[in-house]
Amino acid sequence: MRIKFIAFSLLILTSCQSIKIISGRKQIKKHLDKAFFNNHFTGLAVYDPSSHEWLYMKNSKRYFTPASNVKLLSLYAGIKLLGDSIPGLKYQYNGDTLIFQGTGDPTFLHPDFTQQPTYDFLSGHDGPMQFIPAPTLSKPYGPGWSWDDYQFDFQPERNDFPIYGNVVRTSSKQGVVSAIPDIFTEALIQSSSSNQEIRYSDHNIFIVNPLHPDGQVIPFRTYPELTTTLLIDTLKKKISINEISFSGQIKFSQSSRDLFSIMMKRSDNFYAEQILMMCSSTFSDTLSVEKTIGYVSWKYLSDLPDVPAWVDGSGLSRYNLITPRSIVRLLEKLREEKSDDWLFSVLPVGGESGTIRKWYSGIDSPYVYAKTGTLRNNHNLSGYLLTSSGKTLIFSFMNNNYTTSASDVKVEMEKVLRLVRDTF
Repeated sequence: MRIKFIAFSLLILTSCQSIKIISGRKQIKKHLDKAFFNNHFTGLAVYDPSSHEWLYMKNSKRYFTPASNVKLLSLYAGIKLLGDSIPGLKYQYNGDTLIFQGTGDPTFLHPDFTQQPTYDFLSGHDGPMQFIPAPTLSKPYGPGWSWDDYQFDFQPERNDFPIYGNVVRTSSKQGVVSAIPDIFTEALIQSSSSNQEIRYSDHNIFIVNPLHPDGQVIPFRTYPELTTTLLIDTLKKKISINEISFSGQIKFSQSSRDLFSIMMKRSDNFYAEQILMMCSSTFSDTLSVEKTIGYVSWKYLSDLPDVPAWVDGSGLSRYNLITPRSIVRLLEKLREEKSDDWLFSVLPVGGESGTIRKWYSGIDSPYVYAKTGTLRNNHNLSGYLLTSSGKTLIFSFMNNNYTTSASDVKVEMEKVLRLVRDTF
């Protein structure tokens, strides 16, 4: 009798849970069928990895412009190829001469990183030095990037040896404007006009406003001779530039996890691009975002449900296309590589950090750990969701081609994700 009672109780509990899930799915569908979502292209995929069950799917097989959701691909590539520390440079000795070459490390003299092991290594050498530009296939800008964004800090150039983040940082004190790196101070032109460009398109000449309260951050054009000049200026050493065949050992730089965390939480385009450049240095003598994309796609991502159109590391390009269910599978593969604690420490946290610090707040604790992806008229969110019942779900929620504000889209997305949290 006791066994029958327990079985009956379990049946009732299971039935109640099933009714709740069915009701929740209807509520989610009702919300997604609203006129608001019918005015643009929406996709949602929600997956339970514990039961291998798709809990909700809408346009999950359709391709969307992912914007910075592409950084999830860059994160995966970095995890697979870079290990715990990023390669700072390649080097070898020829007598008392230190010969070195860049690997694409974006952290060299970047203010995000107070410890500078690569700088200390170069600074500690007392003899002559030679800088060897690395063979690089990738152009300074990725395919499909907006041509007129060259002057804005979210689109610095890609290159083999970034320095200072490949940007000029200006400041003003008592009407006197200065720059870091200092050698660019003489290239500053003061103007209070808001209609002028802030950098000439083909030259490192910068238009700055001396009244700007926080200074300005402006990308500079990169080329090997400038890299050498900047190294000489900061290291205060004799450095020549040479073009010779080169094979050296690796000097490691920063923690990969630290770099990944900043990239994901700030949605840093420069770091994402340079991560793919560094990845190529691990299997090729030539630095190339495109080589990394091809290699990782072939070796590690052939099992995605739908083949992504993947062209850059940051998601700045509108040539990128991916389906929600492929992003979900990618997020599942990330869990195969790293623990939830590791992933949750790297991703933006709803209500707490990164690009979702003002959205998706939990009741007592966070329930969304996810990456945003935003271009004009496009906003996406993909990651992990903790349900009220204690499950960890994987989701991708994509919205393309809306004409309302991004804030309006986020408000409606938050309503749906709360339903997911409370339903499953």
